[in-house]
Amino acid sequence: MRVIVVLGIKLLPSGAMSAGFRERMEKGIFLMSQGAGDLLIISGGVTRVGFPSEAEVGFDFVPNNLRSITIIENKSTSTYENIRFIKPLLPTVESLMVVTSRACIPRARLLVKRLLPEISSVSFVGVRSTAREYMRELIRYHIAVIDPSEKTLIPFLKKCFRKD
Repeated sequence: MRVIVVLGIKLLPSGAMSAGFRERMEKGIFLMSQGAGDLLIISGGVTRVGFPSEAEVGFDFVPNNLRSITIIENKSTSTYENIRFIKPLLPTVESLMVVTSRACIPRARLLVKRLLPEISSVSFVGVRSTAREYMRELIRYHIAVIDPSEKTLIPFLKKCFRKD
């Protein structure tokens, strides 16, 4: 089976889908409508208290004709968890296509290689990224090399550099 996975992005403070997440969803839907996949997975958990998960918001964006071949993973709160939590949802996979931002592709590739080594045919499709996103992802990539789960260094760095 050919699987397309769209990685979520934190919702806006209003609970709406960000422009970057909308672009990812549009790309995933376009690829499905062009016959590039047999199954669409939208991955993303609750990242804003009081709002639905990223995956649920993304699913609302899916046209009716693709809903029966779309599933959601709504527990993950990081790229690491996106990849880890889709694993049990994957059928026998012929190919995996990951839709994310261009800036996130190196880190997503690293995590897929570590967490899904059994899948030999993996490709990445990136939507546009800002210069700020590239800088952020450069740092997060290097952190992922040391701490792939992002459970140790990211919280530590947030405490060190938070604005009080």
